[in-house]
Amino acid sequence: MTRFLWRKQSAHGDRRGSVAVEFAFILPVVATMLIGLYDIGYAVQQRLMLQQAVRAGGQFALSFPTLPAGMMQSIQNALPPEWTDVIVSVPAVCGCPAAPPSSDCAPDCELGETPETFVTLTVSRPFGALMLATILPRSTASYVVQVQ
Repeated sequence: MTRFLWRKQSAHGDRRGSVAVEFAFILPVVATMLIGLYDIGYAVQQRLMLQQAVRAGGQFALSFPTLPAGMMQSIQNALPPEWTDVIVSVPAVCGCPAAPPSSDCAPDCELGETPETFVTLTVSRPFGALMLATILPRSTASYVVQVQ
């Protein structure tokens, strides 16, 4: 009888396998957090690369404001070659200093002011995430250059 009670007490205090059970509970939480951190880091890196590319296009626009093909080419050259799904838009907008910008470039403004031309460069790319694709569907960067 004492032998049976001793075995029952020792089995009750046995903790073998408890670490494996705790690991099984914590592993999905830790894996989800790591994948989320990877996605956030990749989103930040992609956004920085797009911003760097639009700045390169903006530098080209300062020198050659009437060559949108050159702006687009300088943006493409600043991006990685495997990014073939990038959408680049280069609209030019004119406006008077006292009026909101418009798409028609009227040669005369009020009070004899000269119209100003703004070139807006926008680059966007689908975000290829592991987990956050529904939250962050696209990465976009814009850059506005005022040319004379």
